[in-house]
Amino acid sequence: MNSTDCVVRLSWDGFAALCRDLAERVAADYDPEIVVGIARAGTLPAALIALLLRLDFQTLRVPVRSQPLVLPSYLPERRVLAGRRVLLIDERAPDDAALCWAAGALRALGAREVRTLVMFVADGGASADYAGPEVGALVLQPWIRDTLVTHTVLPGVRPGGRPHEQQTPPAPARSSPTRT
Repeated sequence: MNSTDCVVRLSWDGFAALCRDLAERVAADYDPEIVVGIARAGTLPAALIALLLRLDFQTLRVPVRSQPLVLPSYLPERRVLAGRRVLLIDERAPDDAALCWAAGALRALGAREVRTLVMFVADGGASADYAGPEVGALVLQPWIRDTLVTHTVLPGVRPGGRPHEQQTPPAPARSSPTRT
């Protein structure tokens, strides 16, 4: 990891090494049955850790505003979690709100046990069962860094991140077969 006073730059190799280290720590004392990543920042770390642990992977999205615990469609299905041990992963939790909400949602969906992992510990941030290094700066993940440096935007994606509305041309009219 390269760091300045306010930004930590993580390389792809550094990201992979950190995920491997965290996966080894989890495997040493926990036997999760599924990995759930908090979208969006926790998605890639969770996917790689799930791959390293040879486990299924799901995502969930935490509501932006404080809301009552409702179980909308952006959570894993109950049948996927019921009775299972879950490893919940986020990149960095500045406070306990997102991790607590997500863990509560997973328990409400029937998870038998939920343990948490954060890639980086923020100053005064959330406590997790497993955690990477403590950082007092913004972590610039390699996929974000590459996008910012190259200013790469996929064709058809607006700067806000949503695909352009695309009109589907009408299907050509079918001609009915002629009988002779």
